[in-house]
Amino acid sequence: MKIRNKPAILLGLLFIAAVITSLFSPQKMDWSFSFSKYDDKPFSISLLFELLENQRGELQSSPVPLLDFDRIGWETNESVYIIINNSYDPDEVEVNRLLNRVEDGMTVFIAGRLVGDLPDTLGVKTFLNDEFVIPELVQFSPSMFTNEPVSFPSITNQSDKNYHTKQVLVQNFFTIENNQAVVLARFDDKPILVSIPHGKGAFLLLSAPLLLTNYHIWDEELEATSAAVISHIPRKKIIWDDYYHAGTGRRPNAIAYLVSRPSLKAGYYVFLSFMVLFLIFRVRRMQRPVPVIEPPVNASKSYIEKTGALYQSRDREGRILNKRIRFLARELGIETHEISEKHILNAATKFRIDEDKLTNIFRHYQTKITADSDIMKINARIDELYKNLK
Repeated sequence: MKIRNKPAILLGLLFIAAVITSLFSPQKMDWSFSFSKYDDKPFSISLLFELLENQRGELQSSPVPLLDFDRIGWETNESVYIIINNSYDPDEVEVNRLLNRVEDGMTVFIAGRLVGDLPDTLGVKTFLNDEFVIPELVQFSPSMFTNEPVSFPSITNQSDKNYHTKQVLVQNFFTIENNQAVVLARFDDKPILVSIPHGKGAFLLLSAPLLLTNYHIWDEELEATSAAVISHIPRKKIIWDDYYHAGTGRRPNAIAYLVSRPSLKAGYYVFLSFMVLFLIFRVRRMQRPVPVIEPPVNASKSYIEKTGALYQSRDREGRILNKRIRFLARELGIETHEISEKHILNAATKFRIDEDKLTNIFRHYQTKITADSDIMKINARIDELYKNLK
């Protein structure tokens, strides 16, 4: 069987091969910050979200800022509001709203660098760790860095567990100017986890959000430190921030979610491959176009016309012309042996023909004109006369 569209089939097969190769080829590790519960990157917080959801029950995700809590009617007095991001920079209005809710009994857990009016209000400021390396700017390899101890003064019997992290994962430290602040964890003898009571609630501040990322929880030598930090979060209803974290702050669209999961991504690409193949074969016509068949040429008519033109061009004595005139006379009811002006007038009146033109035609028959030019003129007049008769 003859295969049509071989180039299209080859192109489709090459496309499918390229998709399969890209799916199963080794992928470069993405060390960029995400702090999103939807990503599986090392520096996202999807594992933390799943861990809290399993331990504390359903978490209430907040895709809106704190200022919109009143509009949607959320009660926050007996809840923990968790914000994890590279930095947190609320404006003055939001700081006041945050203080009011904490005073009424809400606990706010903020992991990240404090920016704006909040550090001055709380009396706790952050400063950058000189040893911190931004993973996006270098070829990050955590195995290059040694584990260093983290101390938790609030946890007894610390000798039973080894709390460690890497210097490169601690972005910031705290400087404390608030006498009510309680240091809950130190690294390199510098505060990294602080509790500040305020009214009926409290602020829990963590200067190193990378301690709660997937990488830190995955690592068997570092997971104890992450667990110790999580243990300081009160067992209350959790409101999980989906607004302030790095990136858009909103749930990704359907396509972004599909490509973020390997199995869904593979299925999506296979679906696209089949769609491309379908379009390649579907755009062809369902059948071949019906050929246009020209009507057969009337060769006999053309032969007669050419033969007649040939005889007419060689009619030196006007014999063919005389035959045409006699035939015309019979058509008009005129006897050629008695052509007179009266007969011509009667025929012209009956058939509505110009009398002068008809007279000129029959004058040739009577005078026997033999000049080629005159013969052609009379033939043209006869043709014109037949057109008018039709």
